[in-house]
Amino acid sequence: MHDPRGESSFCPSCGALLIERQGYRLGAYELTAEGSCASCGTRIPGVFAGRPGGWGNRFLPVRVGPLFD
Repeated sequence: MHDPRGESSFCPSCGALLIERQGYRLGAYELTAEGSCASCGTRIPGVFAGRPGGWGNRFLPVRVGPLFD
């Protein structure tokens, strides 16, 4: 069961939607390149590198094992 509102991130100052999530899919992304709220300019704690890529709703293989073979 998906809960887009519960999965999403909101600005602690103005309450604006910052990052909309639905499972692994991203919808709205309202952060500036500097990591601030696009609505009020509040700096959001975290590391942000511009707009994220288009991962989409898919599975990617992951190898779990020793770091060095």
